[in-house]
Amino acid sequence: MDEITLAADRRINVSALDRAMRAQFGERISGISVTDQHAIVYVLDQQEGDVQIAQSVLDAHDPDVLTPAQEALEQARLAPERARAIPGWATWDEAQAVAYIENNVKDLASAKIALVAMARLLVALRDAQWPGLGIEG
Repeated sequence: MDEITLAADRRINVSALDRAMRAQFGERISGISVTDQHAIVYVLDQQEGDVQIAQSVLDAHDPDVLTPAQEALEQARLAPERARAIPGWATWDEAQAVAYIENNVKDLASAKIALVAMARLLVALRDAQWPGLGIEG
């Protein structure tokens, strides 16, 4: 195994950088590590041009861009706040929710309003309960 040590004097999203390096090096990468001053890429069978490739990946790295897993965890973290933002639905008990529907759902337009609120609540619940559900591979 060989190490490619790159100067890294800025903030790094380690998960995102690892994902980008793996996209470039495929099976030849065993991982990365990051210190305050360096990013180290561990490659198997280092080839000519690998240092430049690793440097270009690091140069293009934006630490604010999240991986799909990080995005899912952020959605899970925000789910309670999103649920609280749905007027009534977040705090009603079962009887209150049923009463709202019985008293307010009179036609297709009012049914859509109730269904949109329920959909928002269901999505927030899904994100909180199963944050990785929509992540592929």
